[in-house]
Amino acid sequence: MKIKQILLLFFFCGLVSSQENQFEIKPFSENGRLDALSIKDNSERMHLIQLDVVNDSLMHRVLSFLPNLELYAGPASYHRLLNDNQFLRLKEALSEDSYSILDQNYLPPDSRDYWAVTLQGNQYNSSSGETNNECMCIDDSDCVVVGYNDSWYNPFDYYGEVSWSFNPPSFDEVLEARVYVAGAQCDSFPLSSETTMSVKNNDCSWSDLQVTLSENYTVNGPYVIPDDMINDLWCNGSFQPVIGSEDNYNVNWIQVELYYICESSNIPEAFNASLNEYCDYVDISWTPVENTEGYRLYRDGDLIMEFNSAETQYQDYFSQVDVSHNYCISALNECGESELICSIGGRKTAPNASDSIEATNEFTDYIQVNWTSTEDTQYYYLYRDASLLTILPSGQPLEYIDEFVDINQIYEYCIESINDCGASDWICSLGSLAAGNIGDINLDQQIDVLDIVILLNFILELQTPTNEQLWLSDINGDEILNILDIVSLVSYILEN
Repeated sequence: MKIKQILLLFFFCGLVSSQENQFEIKPFSENGRLDALSIKDNSERMHLIQLDVVNDSLMHRVLSFLPNLELYAGPASYHRLLNDNQFLRLKEALSEDSYSILDQNYLPPDSRDYWAVTLQGNQYNSSSGETNNECMCIDDSDCVVVGYNDSWYNPFDYYGEVSWSFNPPSFDEVLEARVYVAGAQCDSFPLSSETTMSVKNNDCSWSDLQVTLSENYTVNGPYVIPDDMINDLWCNGSFQPVIGSEDNYNVNWIQVELYYICESSNIPEAFNASLNEYCDYVDISWTPVENTEGYRLYRDGDLIMEFNSAETQYQDYFSQVDVSHNYCISALNECGESELICSIGGRKTAPNASDSIEATNEFTDYIQVNWTSTEDTQYYYLYRDASLLTILPSGQPLEYIDEFVDINQIYEYCIESINDCGASDWICSLGSLAAGNIGDINLDQQIDVLDIVILLNFILELQTPTNEQLWLSDINGDEILNILDIVSLVSYILEN
């Protein structure tokens, strides 16, 4: 009798399985928020709870105690945030095997860095068992089907398993990880089983974290992995969610989010760019930083050079002359670039030209040359008619008496300021001997009544003086020839 029943069962199964398999496209449904109960007081202690609501009766029971949990995806595992009062009500609704406490004092991640990557279903890292890359019941082309079986009815399940590999950025500490899975189970009749997701542990096997995915087409999650669990979930350095199913579970996409801390290097404690020290370059130096991979040097906001961790000096031969540059440096490590430390630097340049130079024409036996000083000058070169006359070091009186000159000849005197970086432009002045002594208008080497007669003729405009005679006749130096000059000349003659 039993043999007949078994044969009849196989005959029925074969008859039904010969029918053509057709899957209807499943519409997408929302699954609710992590904080579905709408937290109003941030000071409340919150519990991060995993609810394993894997059948309709459990789901209805939970919603009867906590109707605002937004369990829209149907039977599945959920992560929800509950305060103390809500958690007590949940404990009344469910036995301990239907929920687990992930964090009794959950705090939202406080991180400077956020990382999120989404992989399509067919971008998996590894697979085993029965899998297929064609979507069956969702409108997408990048699926992977886990637990593949395309017969309309088959009492036997075909198990498959797929994992995805997420390579995280460099970090010092991961505060929280979140996993989302978008997909749907395509054959829930007549026999069904749970589709489960986990994350591989450090041994690359399934970890204790187990969640059940919804049969509906929805986004499962976020499934939150707190920091006290995350350190045990790195398979070969990557974060690897894994899904196992016997029910043609179509994975549309899977996403991982990380909230993490990654401290960049410290900045160098001392950084200096030379200013007005070297003629051909700016010398730049800094103190080494521990645990750094290198440095970046900027000039006026532009990156000019990268260095390895052993280098602590650079000479910038491409700095501009007569420009003060803003140099900044940062330290690098796997977490990025540190803040900048800056210093003003610039080349030493040739001195500027002197502001003024004056050569006399009022002395009969020498010409006196005077000029103003210039900064950063080591020597002054004095030229007469383009020939070097003398060299005077900086710091001495800026004056020169030229006694080796001829009368009735005009000389051009020029000053050039010199230092290690070069020479300034020239600044020049004309000088000459005076034609004679003031009062000796006729240049007979005597001052007497004849000079008075000539001066009187100039005043009465009986004669017109030359420039030289005008200078010799202006006895009182007021640049006007009048009776006062005659009085001064007469007084001089009587006194001498």
